[in-house]
Amino acid sequence: MAQAARVVVLAAGQGKRMHSALPKVLHPICGRPMIGWVLETALELDPEQVIVVVGHGREEVEAAVSAEFPDAPITFVVQAEQLGTGHAVECAAGELEGFEGPVVVLCGDTPLLRSEGLKGLLEARGSSDGVSMLTAYVPDPTGYGRIVRTEEDDFERIVEERDATDDERRIAEINLGVYAFGAGDLLSYLGRVESQNAQGERYLTDVLGMYSADGRGVEIVELEDAEEAAGVNSLSDLAEVRWGVQLRVL
Repeated sequence: MAQAARVVVLAAGQGKRMHSALPKVLHPICGRPMIGWVLETALELDPEQVIVVVGHGREEVEAAVSAEFPDAPITFVVQAEQLGTGHAVECAAGELEGFEGPVVVLCGDTPLLRSEGLKGLLEARGSSDGVSMLTAYVPDPTGYGRIVRTEEDDFERIVEERDATDDERRIAEINLGVYAFGAGDLLSYLGRVESQNAQGERYLTDVLGMYSADGRGVEIVELEDAEEAAGVNSLSDLAEVRWGVQLRVL
C-alpha cells in the first residue's frame, strides 16, 4: 500500500442473541476471543493505528485485547450508547481528524475474514476520492443489508433488511460492513447521517448512498469465498464459524 491506513473495528455491541453476559466479541473461538482473529487480520495490513470502538463490557474487551496484543498500535474509543454503526464510527472521529490516508472499517464479529480481502479493498479504492466496499453472494441473505444496483450494474445504495421491500429482500448480494474511505470525506459525510429508518439508528451504510448520490465512485469488491462473509450474531453462527476456523487451523 502506498499510504498507511488506519483501521476502525466496531466492537461495542452487546450481542443479545448470544444469550450471555459475555460481550459478543469475547466469545472464544479455538482458544482465543473472537475479536482476536479479527485484529490479527487487521494488523496484517501493517496499519498506522487500529481503533477499537468498545461499549458493552468495554473493560473486559480492552483487557482481553491488550493482553493478546500488548505491543500493537491499538487505541480504544467508547461508544457509550449504541445508536448505530454511523454513530460508532463517529465516536472514533477524534482519532481520525487530521489524518489524510485511507480508513478501513470492519466489524469485530467476522473472524473468517482474510487480510487478502482487505488488501483488495484498499487497492480497489486506490488514491481516488471514492470509497470501496466488500460484498458477497450468499444462498441465504436473511439478516444482511442488500446491495441495490443501478440498471448499469453500478452501486446505488444499501438497504437494511428491516427497511427493504419484498423484491429487495430477494437480492442475494449482501453488504459485509467492510469499507475503505478517505478519512476527511468519511467524517464530513457522517455529519449528514440521519436516523430515519426502522431501527431509529444512524447507519454507516447511508454514507455509501451519499457518495453515490454525489456522483462519486463506489467500488464493489466481491469476495470469491462467501464463507469469509460469515458474521456471528447467535450461538449457532458461532458454532459454524468455529468449525471454519478449526478447518483453517488444521
